[in-house]
Amino acid sequence: MTDDSTGPMGFLSRLLAIGGVAGVIAIMITAAILYRYIENGPAEQIPEVLSHALTTILGFYFGSSAVAAGRAAERDRNPN
Repeated sequence: MTDDSTGPMGFLSRLLAIGGVAGVIAIMITAAILYRYIENGPAEQIPEVLSHALTTILGFYFGSSAVAAGRAAERDRNPN
């Protein structure tokens, strides 16, 4: 029997389980920003569209997590 968790699809499955689609997109945008920074140095500015997209996705991701945590806490306080 083979362990599929080590292949590319296993990695993608684990990544999606942790952060969902927003997490994967945020990682891709972060990788693009890092690539541009490493390739061109700090003198070149990061395109606004990349920085705005990353900010929006991270805000959505952490906002969703905060709402889910608040709902879980509310359920714990009122188990009825």
